[in-house]
Amino acid sequence: MLAAPDLPELLTYRDPTGRARRILVSRDWPPKRRDIIERLEGVLGPCQTVRPPLAPEIHSEDDVGEYLRQRISYQVEPDERCSALLLVPKPVTYRLPSLLCCHQTVPEGKDEPAGLAGRPSMHYAVELVRQGYVCLVPDSITAGERVYPGSNPFDTAPFYQRHPQWSALGKMLWDHQCALDLLCSLDYVDPDRLGVIGHSLGGENAMMLGAFDHRIKVTAVSCAYVPFAVDPEPNRWCRDHWFVYMPQLRPYIDQGLHPPFLWVEVLGLIAPRALYYSYAAQDSIFPNSRAVAEDMRQLGRLYDLLGSRARLAYYEDPGDHDFSDTAREGAYRLIRSTLKANRA
Repeated sequence: MLAAPDLPELLTYRDPTGRARRILVSRDWPPKRRDIIERLEGVLGPCQTVRPPLAPEIHSEDDVGEYLRQRISYQVEPDERCSALLLVPKPVTYRLPSLLCCHQTVPEGKDEPAGLAGRPSMHYAVELVRQGYVCLVPDSITAGERVYPGSNPFDTAPFYQRHPQWSALGKMLWDHQCALDLLCSLDYVDPDRLGVIGHSLGGENAMMLGAFDHRIKVTAVSCAYVPFAVDPEPNRWCRDHWFVYMPQLRPYIDQGLHPPFLWVEVLGLIAPRALYYSYAAQDSIFPNSRAVAEDMRQLGRLYDLLGSRARLAYYEDPGDHDFSDTAREGAYRLIRSTLKANRA
């Protein structure tokens, strides 16, 4: 286990003298929020500064009955395109709510949320398009059609050869912001009704996107983390092989030190916008997951402070690392109340 974090709790900040003080009124939250962002940006690494033209292309389209399924791609960096599936409910009407659906760590990538592979509990893009939401399901780097040539799925070594100062998590945040740009460019998408949903790796991506992009009005996350202080495998976030999330954390983890941020702080950046979090009591990927309950209590106090408690919901699932029927329905309820699809 790592050393205890040398960080104040979510609703505590350090004044210029270094003394910890409680955040008791909403006007004291923005300085703490800025501090969290600065610390996170330090571990995500420097990103690109200019987004290239999206130059979207539709490669194929299938009529699936209740919706259309398009295989598309768009540019995320010069000479780099992101492959994705776009699910559009029928009939296609003007200004529909939309969700970015992030996949977990499976080689099939986007095909799982889109219902073309994997477990039914992960087919949330299909379930949501049937409720009237436009759903964009991109491949993350190293998955689906974006596995680097000559590499295995989720091998990030080629990414770091190209971007040695960046992080895979920062890169995925960049790519998902490009995905939001694409959604906002579509006439049939309402840019004021955007959300994101994801499980595990997809949940980590959903958290980051909700934290850093205010276009997201609702964030739904399943089984994305366990607090660093009780994580039996904290090096998972900065390993030196396979999928390397944030190499900037390695100096901390190698010395047994707590990273310079808390996962609850990432979730705190989403407030006061809508947030749903589901964690599994018997999570075999993230043991000690019941510690997430304390993070949820801290978030509840933050949402109370900001006068938005009704926009926060969370659920402790009794099972293993999954997005169960009950957990997904909880997410869909908050999505419906926030984005208000015509069909929901």
